[in-house]
Amino acid sequence: MNLAIARSTRRAVYLPLIDEARSKTAADLRDDVQEAAEVHNDRSVTRRHGSEIVGRLLRAMTKATRDNVYVSVNAFRQAKDLLSALPDLTPLPDVFVDNDGEIGLDWDEDRRRTLTVNISDTPLLRYSALIGPDRLFGRMAFSGDVPDTLSFMLRRLYLGRAGN
Repeated sequence: MNLAIARSTRRAVYLPLIDEARSKTAADLRDDVQEAAEVHNDRSVTRRHGSEIVGRLLRAMTKATRDNVYVSVNAFRQAKDLLSALPDLTPLPDVFVDNDGEIGLDWDEDRRRTLTVNISDTPLLRYSALIGPDRLFGRMAFSGDVPDTLSFMLRRLYLGRAGN
């Protein structure tokens, strides 16, 4: 599968005419990317770090498919929507795919300041965090806006870095 990310358009571009991959894995990934792109062909992703958001998701999905782990279109959409909804100055997380197909977003600032959010097909996001001496974990609903719980944890994670 070939994917080009053009800086001038700040969008990921899939070129099916030059995609020569024939495996079932390639076909499944191609279908997921195509469907997600069609459903979310709007400007929300390009608002901030557009190509970087999609690029991180696609790299994680591509790596997972090599290990026969598949991500659903709904999980991909939710991850893209959540990343797109983050405030502009929030650093983008590392993106990975768990063995069960959940997408993980990992903010790892140092040994005592980490936050991981797991995204699946459900509207509930799972999270775990270590911020200083506090261990936090649980679930939070996602309906398109950044959940208050996530905003709170990100503020604590990054305010700690500034010494506040």
